[in-house]
Amino acid sequence: MLKRLVMMATAAAMFVGAQTVHAQQGEKSCSDGEKAGSCCAKKKMNNQQPSIGQIKEVTKDDLTAMLKTNATTVVDARDADSYAAGHIDGAVNFASLQLPADKNAALVFYCGGVRCPAAGKAAKKAVEQGYTNVMVYKGGWADWSSNS
Repeated sequence: MLKRLVMMATAAAMFVGAQTVHAQQGEKSCSDGEKAGSCCAKKKMNNQQPSIGQIKEVTKDDLTAMLKTNATTVVDARDADSYAAGHIDGAVNFASLQLPADKNAALVFYCGGVRCPAAGKAAKKAVEQGYTNVMVYKGGWADWSSNS
């Protein structure tokens, strides 16, 4: 019990010491009650990750129209074996993908189908890298290859 108290006291002292060092250097900590625009707001913004809900979803018809313009990079987020077994014409496999230098380039990600999370995860990575025109075709290969 005594060891735990000593460890807790040491941790508290280290925290207070760190706060004191920041205060001596003229810096404020987030515990100082800073307002928006401060380090706290910046830290929260930096920790925010794009959610899949922020990425636009496209339909089979949308993707068909985009493919006709040749202005879209279609990315198959499935593994190489699945890609080799069948993929949307013109699509590139995510594993061998070199993303375009243009961060505004249209990117459409797809995977096996509605229940497959790979397209959303891959699209999220593209957004995290600064791409702004990222979309997901939720129907994926299952929808694309169906006769409907």
